[in-house]
Amino acid sequence: MMNKRLILIVVLVLSFMLIGQAQAQDAVTEEDIAEAERLLLFQNGSLQEWDNERFGAYLNYNIPGSTFIMDIVAQRAEGELRSQARVSHKFFKTSATRLARIDFLSPEELAGDVYIIRSNEDNRRLSEVFFWNPDLISTLKIEGNFEVFGDANVFEVTGLVIGDGQYFINRRSFSEVEPIVPAPEIMLFFGQGNESQLVSVDAKLAEYDIEPIVARRETVPFPKIKVLAFIGGGTTLYQIQLMDESGDLLHTISYDWRTNRELPFEAAQQGLQPFYAETQVVENHVIPGNITTLQISDIEIMDHEDSFFDPDQLGQ
Repeated sequence: MMNKRLILIVVLVLSFMLIGQAQAQDAVTEEDIAEAERLLLFQNGSLQEWDNERFGAYLNYNIPGSTFIMDIVAQRAEGELRSQARVSHKFFKTSATRLARIDFLSPEELAGDVYIIRSNEDNRRLSEVFFWNPDLISTLKIEGNFEVFGDANVFEVTGLVIGDGQYFINRRSFSEVEPIVPAPEIMLFFGQGNESQLVSVDAKLAEYDIEPIVARRETVPFPKIKVLAFIGGGTTLYQIQLMDESGDLLHTISYDWRTNRELPFEAAQQGLQPFYAETQVVENHVIPGNITTLQISDIEIMDHEDSFFDPDQLGQ
């Protein structure tokens, strides 16, 4: 399981650079630990790793396609609103095209609503989003930031990719945020051979400022992003903050590493990244108090017919 993977020993050899071979059997100091954590801060942090951690089990090019159920709960002042949708993906090994589709199953007033997303993940990085329901004569072309239910927009439901070459890490630092979930435990390794020492510590929370590359500043859905993650044997996501051009916070997507999951071997053998975040929580900062929880289940690796993602086929 994913949470077991998170507490694997972090091998960080400081040896003579930090405490010297002659001091290896001395007690490890707080300064030694602080230096080890600082090195981890600069060694950890990968946009692609964060994508794999969130949805590698169903959104990667090692599989022909996938489908899963997403339960959506929107908390509002007037109470909870609930919905369920089936999300499907198709990937092509011979091109940079990614197709996605959202079919709403409930509530009754949304059942039959369909969103189709056609993304060209090449140098153009263009995405087209189409909407249809039984009351429409033909499909409508809409913006990708359209909220499909609660505060979750099209890309947050299908998977907001940040490790595809559009963004880079501009700055990293330790965070002053007090997380509401416990930090995973990690082990730091000091010294060499028989004189090595292991020290158990709680993983520190770090912040990573993410910016689009120059060629993508006009086309990315979010021009500024901040990632909060625990450093350790792999960087464990805690929060993704989505901002506008001026840096004003729009949405915060929160994760709890204890609910990360791994597909069984039989289901994951077609792909190389069987991990996924079972639950994510979207907080709307434009309308404070609006919170939407997305929960994923019933992931299947499968291929789909191309026509399933053709907006012209809807309603026929």
